[in-house]
Amino acid sequence: MMEPVIVTIIDNSLLTKIKVLEDISQQIKTAFVNHKPVQLILPNSQIADNDDSSLPRKRQIYNSVSSKPIELQRFAAYVKIIQILINHLKTTRNQTTIRDIYYQDVEMFNKSQQECKNMLVQIVEISLGWSLVDDLNIHPAQKGLVFGYNIFKSAIEEPFLIPNNYKEYFEQLFREDMDTSAVSVVVIIFEKDAIFESFCKHLLIHGVGVGVASKETKISYMVVTAKGYSDLLTLRFLNWLTTRIKTCQCIGFFDSDVYGINIFKQYKENINHPIQYAGVYLLESNPTYWLNINARDFSLMTNLTTKLQHIDPRCHRELTRGAYLMKKAEMNVVTNNYNEYIIKKVDTSL
Repeated sequence: MMEPVIVTIIDNSLLTKIKVLEDISQQIKTAFVNHKPVQLILPNSQIADNDDSSLPRKRQIYNSVSSKPIELQRFAAYVKIIQILINHLKTTRNQTTIRDIYYQDVEMFNKSQQECKNMLVQIVEISLGWSLVDDLNIHPAQKGLVFGYNIFKSAIEEPFLIPNNYKEYFEQLFREDMDTSAVSVVVIIFEKDAIFESFCKHLLIHGVGVGVASKETKISYMVVTAKGYSDLLTLRFLNWLTTRIKTCQCIGFFDSDVYGINIFKQYKENINHPIQYAGVYLLESNPTYWLNINARDFSLMTNLTTKLQHIDPRCHRELTRGAYLMKKAEMNVVTNNYNEYIIKKVDTSL
């Protein structure tokens, strides 16, 4: 068998990013023109720092000639990505999303947007050591919702998607006195978008309630949800927001089950600001509405309990209590009026 032409995906600091990609593409094209097989090597860059456990840690090798269909598919997909990135950098309005790239060739990515994302991270961030967002202006698909109460110059009466250019966008919206000691900013994170939407409507109609309103300090809210597990854009936004408003308090509301607490754990580990788990607590909800825990839930809870001992004692307590009672509780049944429950929780935390 003919020796393959080895093409390594690696940065060259002497070249522009588009030239690096064009050089890699040209090596592959030249080999094919000369009827030679190609071996594509994706090393693990020393400066890459990605915590996604679904991504490979060792260097990846894919051959253009192989008896394994999955290897051929991956090789073709990486070659396709390189060309997509080149075309993207050549456009005048060079901002796009991972979702947009995925839909350029759904079949090539096995009809999996997650696979497209993993391959982009592998080639751009792990192998080349670049940033998808900062260097290539490729953003995660927008998923997170945000709502501001008493924090913007003029009221925005509906929640909206967190924009990719959130820094510039929110700097134009924030009140001038937001950084003064007279204003207290509370960032509330919800696991479920239904709870998020209900609370936003409650704020618009009823305000913050008697408890918080009676305090001398003015209260401003930033309410956020990623509708379950958070996407990267929402995490980046929250990191920027809690850095921008250093005195803010961050409070989260999640289901008292292994999934809700796992979502809290994701925020806790990825936001560089203290975040308080404020509920729902199992014993604060009506036992009539408790749900049974199955064998799989119990196994997941047992494994997670050991990881949470040093992360958050409240979550550790909820897991051990739920495992003992074999019960779990959801946020939407904590009380007949969970919006008032949330307001009281925020009030006692200030």
